[in-house]
Amino acid sequence: MPARNDQDQLVDSMVALNKVLFERMEAHLEDIKDYLPENRANEVNGTKSALYELAAYLFNDNEAGELLDPLNAVYGLRQHGAHRGTSKWERAIEAAGLQRPVRDYRDAYAQIMTQTAESLEVIEAELNQE
Repeated sequence: MPARNDQDQLVDSMVALNKVLFERMEAHLEDIKDYLPENRANEVNGTKSALYELAAYLFNDNEAGELLDPLNAVYGLRQHGAHRGTSKWERAIEAAGLQRPVRDYRDAYAQIMTQTAESLEVIEAELNQE
């Protein structure tokens, strides 16, 4: 949870979350590609696309896009954090479905974390049924 209720604290928290999520996935990138059919595996060019291809394979392209919106928000806020002069803020907030302008950054953090966990749980549940 951000220590202070401000935008920089939210962004810093999302940078850290992005690092944990996608760096952990990086270690399993080949496993994900091996799980996918060849046509989907050939589309993988990193952890973000691997997660999309996995979700699209398990569900469909539209549902995969919806499931990954919270992770796109995390990624967008990471980009905003890395390039604070060129804002990805609006796209990230839209991907998370948050009300603009954001006034309660701690609530935004909680919503993004909850949405991300729920999306990953849906994907995990489908993988466990396979």
